[in-house]
Amino acid sequence: MAAEFALRADHLTKTYRLYDRPFDRVKEVVLRKKLHREVRGLVDVSFAVKPGSTLGIVGSNGAGKSTLLKVLAGTTLQSSGEFEMHGRVASLLELGTGFYPGFTGRQNIVLNGIVNGYPRAEIEAKVDGIVEFSELGKFIDQPIRTYSSGMIMRLGFSVATAIDPDVLIIDEILAVGDLHFQKRCVDRIVSFKERGKTILFCSHSMFHVEEICERALWIKDGRIEMDGPSRDVVLAYSNYERGRRSTHSVIGRAEGYETMRAESLARQAGEAPPAPGASDGDESLPPPDAMPVILASRLRDPHTGVVVQRAQLLKDVVVEIDYELPQDLPGITVGCSIDRLDQIMICGIGSTLSGFKAPCQRGRWRVQITLQRLPLLAAEYSLRTYLTDERALHVYHSQSLGTRFEIAQHERRVGMIHVDHTFTSEPLPWPTRAERAAELKAMGLDAASGPPPGMA
Repeated sequence: MAAEFALRADHLTKTYRLYDRPFDRVKEVVLRKKLHREVRGLVDVSFAVKPGSTLGIVGSNGAGKSTLLKVLAGTTLQSSGEFEMHGRVASLLELGTGFYPGFTGRQNIVLNGIVNGYPRAEIEAKVDGIVEFSELGKFIDQPIRTYSSGMIMRLGFSVATAIDPDVLIIDEILAVGDLHFQKRCVDRIVSFKERGKTILFCSHSMFHVEEICERALWIKDGRIEMDGPSRDVVLAYSNYERGRRSTHSVIGRAEGYETMRAESLARQAGEAPPAPGASDGDESLPPPDAMPVILASRLRDPHTGVVVQRAQLLKDVVVEIDYELPQDLPGITVGCSIDRLDQIMICGIGSTLSGFKAPCQRGRWRVQITLQRLPLLAAEYSLRTYLTDERALHVYHSQSLGTRFEIAQHERRVGMIHVDHTFTSEPLPWPTRAERAAELKAMGLDAASGPPPGMA
């Protein structure tokens, strides 16, 4: 009989002992005197995960997410409580976990599999596939100590997902590595989900948690703050984080993202290829391993064709996106989002959800999104265009439309959006004495005292 759950945690608690000096550990035993202070990483955590479901885990840094995953993966012991898992378990936690620095990548594949309880013959049969997926090439026979963090992540993810586990535990796998390999990681995670595997997915990317996971846990100060549908948990956690966030930190993250993208764009020296069909015999082509990139974003008046700097209330405006694809792709999503300046999204528009098939063949393309009768009232917003994969899970590139997206209006209106409306009026008959008495009684008034001022 199949198990009712793939994972069940019951009142898990993890307490760490912190010492001011390493030798205090010995003194504590000899003197039988408490020389440590206790910090709880987990406090009475209980939940269950059904087979074939995907559970997201969110929370601030230091909240206890990684501690929970380490306990479940068996790399650390809980102080109290218990948990059960059914089926094969593979985990990808801290970079380099289970790898020996002096061994080569190939040797560490076998070592990692054996340490996790898999037969040597089974692991050796999968080595070629693991090496191919990791794309480490000749470096697979070099010692792990010579690897970069991104190379270690590639090898670790390839090993963890190659053994076909029933339960896959992932901690921030999308935080490192180049964008190309991140896309492959997302694809493999999605394929595991489609095959009915159980996944515990810890990430700071709320978009991925919401799209990949049906359910999510919000861990706060070692406790479960919220357990429910991923959309609800992500919204609650995002609102909490938004309240703690300063303007400086938001700007810093945006600049950090652009810096990361610049590393990919730097490889595309010279001009990119001209638009499909336009050739002068001297084309400058991007390298085949380059990432899809947005070349330019702009606003255009759909009636005059003129590029404009701001939009108008209840007027059509076109968001124009030029992009380049270095190679054919199975699909691509082109879109834009409008956010308030406090980072709350007002709307998000994507070609896939709208039923539009954006060009995904190698070349340069232009997509135009017409925003009809824009209902936003006069204010400053931010508008960002983006390119993602066909599932809208992996962002290839995004671009901000200047520093501000301005809306202008001529009439006096209040609020944030305009709602089309009309006014009508009609006369009502005076009530009879009995009806007035009933009305006053319903309002808790004494009919003898008469109606309140203004109702006479």
